[in-house]
Amino acid sequence: MEMKMIGNKISEARKKLNKSQAELAQQLFISPQAVGKWERGESIPDLITFNRLAKVFGVDLNYFSEDFASDGETKQTESPGSPGLTDAHDLVSFSGSNLPDSDFSEIIAHKRKFKGSALRGSNFSKADLTGSSFIASDLREANFDGANLKDCVFAAVDLADASFNGTSLTGTEFSRSGLMGTRFIGANLTGTKLGKTDLRTTLFENCVFEGWISNIQI
Repeated sequence: MEMKMIGNKISEARKKLNKSQAELAQQLFISPQAVGKWERGESIPDLITFNRLAKVFGVDLNYFSEDFASDGETKQTESPGSPGLTDAHDLVSFSGSNLPDSDFSEIIAHKRKFKGSALRGSNFSKADLTGSSFIASDLREANFDGANLKDCVFAAVDLADASFNGTSLTGTEFSRSGLMGTRFIGANLTGTKLGKTDLRTTLFENCVFEGWISNIQI
């Protein structure tokens, strides 16, 4: 049922652009047979291809979620005990993914879940990840420059040498995370919470710190 739903969404978006399966496949550098399997609900794209599809169709990743209504609005379904996060049934989940050096720049993916993910060196620049959670993941050397990370959660993640230049981190929480060599330049840290975090080698320059809370561990 889940794969069929995604296949229908891919087929609908493709037809709105008046593209054949072969034309879509050519843009994605895959075989037309693969597109056919998606649309018949026999398989689904990998996470990188979901990102490419979103750009081709001119939609955000929420489009592929079951909670994306036909009128173009995403229904707000929250998991019990997890306010602000989408339901665990969310189809475009990045949890457990092995995607180092991936390009997520400029994507719009609200309330996504990155749990136990290998994302070292990945590029999230100018992405809108409002309300997303990063838990127990490898984010060393990741690039979050210019991203919207409002109300996000970073818990037990390794952010060594990551970059948050010009990033909006309003209301975001960092807890039990490694920030060795992490750079925050011109970032908005209004209402940001840092708990049990070692900041001895973290760089803060020209940042906004209004209402932030820290429990620094050294």
